[in-house]
Amino acid sequence: MPGVWCFVKEITAYIKAPRLPAVLQALHKMQALDGLSFWEIRGFGAHRPVNGSTGIIQDLVGSAPYVRLETFCPDELEFEVVTLIQRAAWTGNPGDGKIFVTRVERAVRISTEEEGEAAFNRWWQPR
Repeated sequence: MPGVWCFVKEITAYIKAPRLPAVLQALHKMQALDGLSFWEIRGFGAHRPVNGSTGIIQDLVGSAPYVRLETFCPDELEFEVVTLIQRAAWTGNPGDGKIFVTRVERAVRISTEEEGEAAFNRWWQPR
């Protein structure tokens, strides 16, 4: 159904793995949030080793685990979701993580063929 508007944001956060329980607890209290996905990741950022290829391998093998969180919410919940993640993930140390917010251009629920905000669960309200 082309032309179905979608007023939804995708929120992706990269956080330190030990902060995951606090973030999940904070987000679980949001009744309007339908759910989220998360998985453990590894990689490197701005603080790269200076001793070449060997340093990169040692750094990745010994790196602290991070978690990638992904959730979707209506525009009006974006600020609250981002704030909850930010506060729960904060340690005050470098490498606490990053949060990215992107606009969802199209959404399709495969099982029902619903599109736009109707493809999401209970928080969808016709505009």
